[in-house]
Amino acid sequence: MRSAFLKNSHRAAWLSPPEAARRVKGICAFLRRRLDVDAAVRRQVYAVGSVQALAEESIMWIGQLAAKGGTIVETVRYYERLGLLPDPERSPSGYRQYRQDDLQRLAFIRRSRTLGFSLGEIRSLLTLAADPAQPCAEITALARAHLAEVRRKLEELRALEGQLARLANCCQGVRVAECRILDQLRSPGTGSPPVCSSSDLTL
Repeated sequence: MRSAFLKNSHRAAWLSPPEAARRVKGICAFLRRRLDVDAAVRRQVYAVGSVQALAEESIMWIGQLAAKGGTIVETVRYYERLGLLPDPERSPSGYRQYRQDDLQRLAFIRRSRTLGFSLGEIRSLLTLAADPAQPCAEITALARAHLAEVRRKLEELRALEGQLARLANCCQGVRVAECRILDQLRSPGTGSPPVCSSSDLTL
């Protein structure tokens, strides 16, 4: 064995320059391929880790969703029971999990409620919004119908304001027994309360 080793060592020591260059070139190519594979593996691991971290970062619990949406947990659950919010995903332990789409939908509902739309109207708006390709004429009609209802209520409130203003100026008494406001409210009839005469008005 020793003689064979010496023989191989003797042959390796006397490689011709072209043969030595060829072997060195092969070793360098092997090392480059190994480094390229390691770099690719590292990039893939980093990408997977980044996607997973981003997904985990976008997940919200119900309390976080409620806080970001400017409401409370019970309201979120109420919207879920009505079907305005979809059934949420669940963690392995059974906790509700929400994402950015759920927050945007909650913001839509909250904004619609601020504008006075009913829950039924909001459900219709959400259904229409789910099909972006369709014409928005139905949405416009719904908004105009709601505007007409708001204006009707404003007229009723202005009439009510006038009645209350006249009623508030009726009383000139000092004691409850002399209160003209109570007298007016006790008057029979189920319609609008009668108003005081001009002689009852407080100047």
